[in-house]
Amino acid sequence: KYIERFQKDIRAYLLLGDLYLKEHQYIDALSYYFKATLLDSTNIHANLNLAISLIELKKYNDAISKFLYVIEIDQNNAIAYYGLGLAYYEANHYQKAVESFTQAILLDTENHKTYFFLGESYKNLNKKKQAMESYKICIELSPEYGLAHFELGKIYQSIFKIQEALDEYKLAKKYIDNDELNYKYGILLYSEEMYAEALPILRSYIINNVEDFEVLQILGNIFILEQRYSEAIDTYTRLIDFYPNEQLYYYNIAESYFILEKYKFAKKYYTKVLSFNEENIDVLFKLGLISNILHEFADAELFFLES
Repeated sequence: KYIERFQKDIRAYLLLGDLYLKEHQYIDALSYYFKATLLDSTNIHANLNLAISLIELKKYNDAISKFLYVIEIDQNNAIAYYGLGLAYYEANHYQKAVESFTQAILLDTENHKTYFFLGESYKNLNKKKQAMESYKICIELSPEYGLAHFELGKIYQSIFKIQEALDEYKLAKKYIDNDELNYKYGILLYSEEMYAEALPILRSYIINNVEDFEVLQILGNIFILEQRYSEAIDTYTRLIDFYPNEQLYYYNIAESYFILEKYKFAKKYYTKVLSFNEENIDVLFKLGLISNILHEFADAELFFLES
């Protein structure tokens, strides 16, 4: 309403642009910042946030041009250099991103995100040492920035510093939760035979990736190792739905039922295992034992003789 009466007052356009930007309505924000630049082409606020809106709309080349224009007007604008680095990074121009982020750091040494994306740029240039240094400074400035812990952990894992990787993944897990972290952290714990620790991490992962059968099989194995047999049965039963000819899954279900003393179910699944290998001595012997327990003595005699 104010703009309708005072169409040449830039303040209202800037405020409306800011409001739309905060609401993630980037096209509307772009529109009002653009109108502001028509009133004052050198206005830093309008040009800077117009460039930020362009990044959000994935118009990276246009954003780069606008950030360069802001820097031309104000050579000491740290936000403009940071935004320029971000635009270069998103456009896969990683060396130019490094240069822009470095300049931003010279003007503002306290922005932890600048160091994080500097690390990301170095990572994409396969400069692990420089990336590690950037992530570490990011963490010094903001210890709760989980993404930096995660990326640092990935580098430690890639250079076989397993304990350091586990420590960083553990810290990352305190502050962020995403599938990639849950997968990498869980699999690393499993490979280090830390089964109890791996279990909740991989369960978090499988909730969003129900058809990752590799991880599902790992979970089944952990349940067996941790003596959580009912959960092992559920897991391997799900796997059988997709892999009905996998002998190992039937065997693990049979073993779990046997330990739980649910002998009729155990006999059913051991018998299924025999359909894959009629000369499995261990299974024949187990079937003999179960048949005795169930007072099915004729079956027991046959299984023991065959064994």
